[in-house]
Amino acid sequence: MSASSQRKETEIKIPFPSRSDHKIDLAGILSQHDPSSSAVRRPLALILHGVLSHKSQSFHPLLASSLPIDSLRFDFRGNADSPLLEGQEWDMAGFHEDCRDLDAVVEWMEEEYGYQVEAIIGHSRGSLIGWKWMSEAYGDDDLQGGSTVDNEERRWIQKRRQRGAGSGRAPPAWVSLCGRWNMDRIHDRDQVYAEQFKDKGFFEWKAKVAGKQVTARVTPAAVESFASYPIASYVSRYPSHSPPLLIHGTSDETVPSADVGYYINGLSAKHARTQSGTGSTWGQVHLVEGANHMLRGKYDEVVAVIKQWYEAQRRGSSNEDGPQMALEASQEGDVLERSWNETGAGKGKL
Repeated sequence: MSASSQRKETEIKIPFPSRSDHKIDLAGILSQHDPSSSAVRRPLALILHGVLSHKSQSFHPLLASSLPIDSLRFDFRGNADSPLLEGQEWDMAGFHEDCRDLDAVVEWMEEEYGYQVEAIIGHSRGSLIGWKWMSEAYGDDDLQGGSTVDNEERRWIQKRRQRGAGSGRAPPAWVSLCGRWNMDRIHDRDQVYAEQFKDKGFFEWKAKVAGKQVTARVTPAAVESFASYPIASYVSRYPSHSPPLLIHGTSDETVPSADVGYYINGLSAKHARTQSGTGSTWGQVHLVEGANHMLRGKYDEVVAVIKQWYEAQRRGSSNEDGPQMALEASQEGDVLERSWNETGAGKGKL
């Protein structure tokens, strides 16, 4: 029987915040090449979904079936099959809570199943979470979060660093898809929220998640907190010895594809990201021509790029086509802004 025919997907429950302090379960799907394997420290990929979404959104199932290693995709708290804690409300700007979910998942999969997290792939909000978590766990300096971080969050950051950089292991390969840079562009939606903010003090965001209708509250405070998310700071602290892959659709109606350029600027600004004589760079960018924010109709291309890039990283080889700092002519200039202008800034989603 071939390895592909042996692949099995299993629904699992992950205790949160931990086994010793078990309050709720995070729902996940573990995709395994060979479920009977008992090899210690098997490599694992984690797949992170977007806002008000779920573990099997978009290209995620295809990616799980195509990766050469086992993978886990899971629902963050308040999404699909993962509940909120008692008394907790969903928070549009609750990135620190999402990172704690990721902490619990990493700990459980490594200690209970014997995996070693070797790759993390984050889409949209999952991208924002990944940059924060990677910089805090494996960053180039001892990130403390600044004066605006309370003591509880600082303890989580310190714990993250102890499990990450303190372990002496290389950072997981990191793939960021459709990540937002200009966080204050969330204010493009102010006119959408205005009437309910005035009448109710909050906006009721109605969406369908995994086939079910859900309603989430968006507050003025959450919008301001979202707008001030320090993504530039996290990118500047991202581990320089771990080149990321950035993927973005040129017709993204939610996050303009021009945002990927800001990530390039932030990553390439650190001299340490270019290693003299090796030909390696800060990482790689891949624009998916005509793809929207969910990358619909382009799943095969997206998955193929991630798979090829991951295998190259695992071999320790650089991209054969050379540094990806400069975008091809067909992907320059107006095409980077066309998607935002054609769809209209007022139509932008979260």
